[in-house]
Amino acid sequence: QYATKAIEGWKNKNLDRIIQEKVAELNPPETKEQRELMAMQQRLAAIEKDKQALEQKAVASDELSKVGLPTSFTDFVVGDSVEVTKHRVQNLEIEISNFVKNNTDSALKDYGAKTTPSVVDTAVGSAGQTPPDPYD
Repeated sequence: QYATKAIEGWKNKNLDRIIQEKVAELNPPETKEQRELMAMQQRLAAIEKDKQALEQKAVASDELSKVGLPTSFTDFVVGDSVEVTKHRVQNLEIEISNFVKNNTDSALKDYGAKTTPSVVDTAVGSAGQTPPDPYD
């Protein structure tokens, strides 16, 4: 039992230090050059991402212009790739066309149902017979 207590005491005093040394050995601290290289790589990745976003916006703007939609929709259709962006533009154009068609059809249908002809044909009487010709 005395040995067990001694081992536990040694672990409590030394085990954390040994673990920290082994971790430091396996993961050496970064040098100044490594930190600078990492920062430069991150900046380069950010620049590449911005460049790709601008290219996608240009593609989206061109595609929107081709189908006759306002380029203000650019931010809504930009995707991760050229294909995705073009597909989103096509979907938007289809959805807008369907929306306009349905609303136009509905409005025309409602307008037609609410109006009456302004000129009534009086040549045919109420019984469906033509009135007698006064010149006969």
